[in-house]
Amino acid sequence: MFEKVRVAILERLKSVDPDELNQTTIELERFIEGWKMAPPNDYGGFGPPGNDIPMMYPAGNKPLPAWMDKAIPTPSSMRNVDATCNAQMLMSYPQAAE
Repeated sequence: MFEKVRVAILERLKSVDPDELNQTTIELERFIEGWKMAPPNDYGGFGPPGNDIPMMYPAGNKPLPAWMDKAIPTPSSMRNVDATCNAQMLMSYPQAAE
């Protein structure tokens, strides 16, 4: 199962952002090895948190302190997949040089 997921992710990455292939491969291997060493009792969901530490929880929700940074925040819709960006309001528009 892990190999099929690994291949699917890395093949997709090769076509959309090959510059990220090396770092993503490292992070993916670390994630898979951690998962194999300590498989979760609960994979997570959208309802109220249960007694077990989930593998993942919806990004934007606050994790419980008892999870001790073991659960992974996971985007659940396109509304929360973008990285944070800073914006600044302009009081006037710059004029093009003539």
